[in-house]
Amino acid sequence: MPQPGLLWVNSKITSPDSITPSNFKKWYEDEHIPDVLATKQIHSAYRYKNIDPSSDRPYLALYPVPDMNFLGSKEYFDIPVTSNYFPGPGHRCFDFADFDTRYYEFVHGFEKEGVKSG
Repeated sequence: MPQPGLLWVNSKITSPDSITPSNFKKWYEDEHIPDVLATKQIHSAYRYKNIDPSSDRPYLALYPVPDMNFLGSKEYFDIPVTSNYFPGPGHRCFDFADFDTRYYEFVHGFEKEGVKSG
């Protein structure tokens, strides 16, 4: 039986001389999110930016996952991590940003009485 959950990714640019916040955002929104959504298991993504400018990790991405088993699959690990948005020779996102990735399984949902479900 599928176990729904949430993929939580908090990130920061570690090489600001090599990639600007604008290019990081373009990579995330123009390449990475579409690559993630191209998988069979992740159907939506949400990006946030911390409103505190002194935050050590200003970026947050949330991905609802219908089946947590997906996060251990070959398809998940095959999501591209390289892009021309990042300098060469490897063009790897991990060489220019740090990602704190966590997996959360669904426990329980609550909704306000009288509110349409979903």
